[in-house]
Amino acid sequence: MNIEPSSTVSEVAIEIPGAIDLFERMRIDYSCRGGRSLAEACDLAGVDANEIIEELARLRAAMPEEALVNWFEKSLTDVISYIVETHHHIEEEEIRKLGDEIVRLRDEEQDSPDLKRIHALFTTLTDNLARHMLHEERELFGRIARMERAAHDSGNEGSWRISVRNLVLTEFVEHDLMVERLRNMRELTSSFTPPPDASAGVVALYAKLHELDCELNRHMHLENNVLFPRALEMENQLKQARYDSVAG
Repeated sequence: MNIEPSSTVSEVAIEIPGAIDLFERMRIDYSCRGGRSLAEACDLAGVDANEIIEELARLRAAMPEEALVNWFEKSLTDVISYIVETHHHIEEEEIRKLGDEIVRLRDEEQDSPDLKRIHALFTTLTDNLARHMLHEERELFGRIARMERAAHDSGNEGSWRISVRNLVLTEFVEHDLMVERLRNMRELTSSFTPPPDASAGVVALYAKLHELDCELNRHMHLENNVLFPRALEMENQLKQARYDSVAG
């Protein structure tokens, strides 16, 4: 693809995986506001769009072909498997470890009001995330996989009757809430910058919170900009096939 000011942030993030690191450094939202053009997103972030486009072009030229994953050529089932194995499982383990570390530091450094607030916000964020991921695995992802099988069942595409649309729309809303909680954490930690007098443990904690912020945004990007739009498009195609079968 040619990278233009009118290119959307999500298109670039999908086409050039290395762009995600750049977007994160520039605080350009690629996960839940990826539909914005580069020009608009750069303006909101207060950075020069031409400089960002030049850097993106360098990243694209430097990437070996094998590093490029075209998620639009993968099956929805493959995308789901990747999300569960690479994001859900890793996040569950990292959140458990990070939660224990926050509690330990909060108890050791009881004079720090920031650690108490970080613990409260982290607990709210991760409790909601755990419920969110469980719902995805138990309900939504299975329904998308069954829909894909129906779509590939030649001659029986019109038999699919179960919708994923409302579940997907709920996911978009919950992702927006997640982004808001992550924004609150960034504000509370001054963009994950520890206080000058912070202990080594707090410095390490802030770095891990930053890593979690990036991980969750990459997770939501793959769902918001790849999995869910493709699932909605497939549902529309199945609805059309059902209509055609009745009309014919």
